[in-house]
Amino acid sequence: MNILVILRAVRDRAGFTVNRRAQKIFVKREQHIINPADKNALEAALALAGDGVTAVALGGAAAEDALRQARAMGAGRALRVCDSTLERVGGPDAGVVTAALERLEGYLGGVDLIVLGAAVLDADLAQVGPRLAAALGWPFVEGAHKLERGGDGQPAVAAVVTRSGSYRRLEADLPAVVSIACDSNRPRYARAANVVAVYTSTDAVETLTAADLRLTSAEMTPLTEVRGQSFPPERELGSRLEGSLDDLGAQLAHALRHT
Repeated sequence: MNILVILRAVRDRAGFTVNRRAQKIFVKREQHIINPADKNALEAALALAGDGVTAVALGGAAAEDALRQARAMGAGRALRVCDSTLERVGGPDAGVVTAALERLEGYLGGVDLIVLGAAVLDADLAQVGPRLAAALGWPFVEGAHKLERGGDGQPAVAAVVTRSGSYRRLEADLPAVVSIACDSNRPRYARAANVVAVYTSTDAVETLTAADLRLTSAEMTPLTEVRGQSFPPERELGSRLEGSLDDLGAQLAHALRHT
């Protein structure tokens, strides 16, 4: 089974602080990590297909580092889509990312399954999964906790998902797109020898451009425009109620009526 895993590099939350009063984000250090849910998706794919996994990421140095981590964990191939036309202000939106991934699937050929995280920390790109499935005309399973091979020897994937507080096993015909729930598994640690080999290799990560994928200028033009940022109001501390049970009930009722 050939599995394509989509990785997204996001800013490490420990590297910045949000000041709601000043309406600003203060970056202490520019550090990126693999989006946590995407790392769960990588682990689920590796458990199912081993080195039959190809990891892909869009972007520059942060994306390349995420892909090297994926290779060290066991992915058989890593592809980085990097092009100046894709790196506009604010980065590519979900439409551009979907178009690039759709063309990448055609470029690779023979992809049985596309896996990605069900949530993204720093942007509303959780919509990439369903949009990509719709563009390819493939079935889509959202929020899976585990991937298994389909039964009866059919080209299918089985995904364990939660519905109404219980786990259910769903099967989808291949090819398909599946998003993996965050914290649904424990990603493996890369072996030290693998880390050294991957980070000293010049060809551990392959680079593709928009021209390689035959992306048109229309496909690379974002449909959304970033006009600014808004911050929620500062958090207000609650107050402590004191008195008898009757007094507490009256105070609580008054607070609820005037909230």
